[in-house]
Amino acid sequence: MSELVKLDRRSIRTRAKLREALAQETLQHGIEGVTVSSLTERADINRRTFYSHFKDVPDLIDQCETEALQELVAMLDSVKDTSLDELFAALKRSEGYPAAETVFTFLQEHANFMQAMLGPKGDGNLCIRLKDIIWAHLKNRFLKGVDPRVLGPVFNYYVEYNISAVLGVIQRWLATGMQESPKEMGRIVTVIMFVRPGDLYGKPLEEQTFSLFSLLDNDFMEAFDE
Repeated sequence: MSELVKLDRRSIRTRAKLREALAQETLQHGIEGVTVSSLTERADINRRTFYSHFKDVPDLIDQCETEALQELVAMLDSVKDTSLDELFAALKRSEGYPAAETVFTFLQEHANFMQAMLGPKGDGNLCIRLKDIIWAHLKNRFLKGVDPRVLGPVFNYYVEYNISAVLGVIQRWLATGMQESPKEMGRIVTVIMFVRPGDLYGKPLEEQTFSLFSLLDNDFMEAFDE
């Protein structure tokens, strides 16, 4: 085995140990309380080794998050696009949106790190970065077949509402120990996105006189066009 391969493997192990130490320190002390000394002590490495990989703690956080999110993007890019009809058919089979299951599978594979960094003591910036990735993945798919009358602020807020809801579900799932499988969570998130408030109370929306365009009257919609 070449010295270069040995060095690369050693480097990978060191970075993995520091990533795990970062997660543990964040859970215990909060992201603001993480120091180089606490990380090197927990990871059982010396400070010189730390600085051979990272400039400082913020650099470690940024690189660890970036590496994880790049993996998520690659996973999402590999997911086959799903039409609305295919999604409804999948729901009838008690299946969820494939990309939703992919996100939860990724989170499970990086459970310790994501529980720490997306938790109450973690890095709020990671939530923003994760939201941006989900937005980029979903927005164009949401646009397919959409009624042009809702394009603009209504549509953008609709997408934002759904993504924020998904992030809330993710954080609760992580905080409660990931008791449901990624497959089950993918189905739950998909159902939540399509459930109507009236369904929860035995009053389906079609029994009411409301519709999106009756609620968003002409004056309301025209105001966005000005």
